[in-house]
Amino acid sequence: MSAGRWLGAALAVVVLAGIALLVLLLNSLDAIVERQIEEHGSRLAGTRVALDGVDIDLTEGRGTFRGLTVANPPGFSRGDAIRLASVTLEIDLASLGGSPLHVERVEVGETEVRLEVSDTGRTNLDALRRNVESQPADAAEDPGPAESDEAPRLQISHLRFAGGEIHTQGPHTGGKERRVPFPGLAMNDLGGARGATAGAIGKEVLLAFTRRVATIVARSELLDRVDKELGGAAGAAAEAADGLLRGVFD
Repeated sequence: MSAGRWLGAALAVVVLAGIALLVLLLNSLDAIVERQIEEHGSRLAGTRVALDGVDIDLTEGRGTFRGLTVANPPGFSRGDAIRLASVTLEIDLASLGGSPLHVERVEVGETEVRLEVSDTGRTNLDALRRNVESQPADAAEDPGPAESDEAPRLQISHLRFAGGEIHTQGPHTGGKERRVPFPGLAMNDLGGARGATAGAIGKEVLLAFTRRVATIVARSELLDRVDKELGGAAGAAAEAADGLLRGVFD
């Protein structure tokens, strides 16, 4: 075989090997993303973060994370503090490979959250929030020494929690579990014009989420007390109290 044919055959092998590797990487992309989210999420939250599965479609610019759970921090009951049925991202394909990466929309499916209050007044969600706040803003990317400015940056135009249910328990409920509807949460323009690291955005979202949950539970508890103390006159009084609470907490 001539040198030209040997060279052609060698190039063909290299191309085929490259294609095979690309296919393997694409087929493994879901597992890679799932592992990264679990590892970095657990580091950021200071407790176990897990997923049931991941579906990535690069051609459509969509990603869906199924069954995302955040375990209770130490000192609280075993089980999960937060369960999200699904998280779906819509990415602006034109921003791929650039910085910041533009995520047009994040839709969070049904949310189930436990708000546990200890005898000392500590809550599991506060413990999670403190864990996250103690981490550097770019902890999720683990960029290495003196490289935080190079961490990938994101913009999220719209993020929405569809709603779900809060399970709350502690001295405020007499030790019994109480269920309160979670009406959802909407946030816009996360990351700003320059974008922000995933760690920084994660902190912002968790802070808003935990504040929202605490507000909903506090409002529900207060309205319950108004209803018990005022009996038949509670309707109008509860409406007035709810209006005041909206102004204070929202």
